[in-house]
Amino acid sequence: PNGLQTLYCWNNQLTYLDNLPSGLVELNYSDNQLIQLDNLPPGLISLSCSDNKLTQLDNLPSGLIELFFWHNQLTYLDNLPSGLIKLYCSGNRLTRLKKLPSGIIELNCSYNKLTILDNLPSELKILYCYHNKLTHLDNLPPGLTKLYCNSNQLTNLDNLPHSLLELYCSYNKLTILDNLP
Repeated sequence: PNGLQTLYCWNNQLTYLDNLPSGLVELNYSDNQLIQLDNLPPGLISLSCSDNKLTQLDNLPSGLIELFFWHNQLTYLDNLPSGLIKLYCSGNRLTRLKKLPSGIIELNCSYNKLTILDNLPSELKILYCYHNKLTHLDNLPPGLTKLYCNSNQLTNLDNLPHSLLELYCSYNKLTILDNLP
């Protein structure tokens, strides 16, 4: 491949990015002043746009497999690429996660305003959902190995998957922990 493949331009004062190289596969422009994403290269597979002023994510490249956008101003997620396997969306204003791609194996949705977390991808292995307003976690994926659900309003944690290896559930409203894997 010809041209630039990786671009890290974080911690600047960029308000937009234009004319990005078409061969770019990894882009990190965290810690800037971006308010929208436009004209991303079609071959992009890893995108980090954390600590900006984004209110929506539209027109993401279809081949994207890693997406990191913590500390923005998003209130919803829609039309995520179907091949996504890592999604980090902590520190936004999300109240619900709908229509997550089925192949996601790692999800960090901490520090949002989530009150319900259902319809999680069946392939999910690692879930960080701490510092939300969750009152229950039902129907967790059967292959989940790590669950970080501290600092919520959980009253019970029944039916945890037998595959679970790590559980962080401090600072909740739990009165009993039964049926641990």
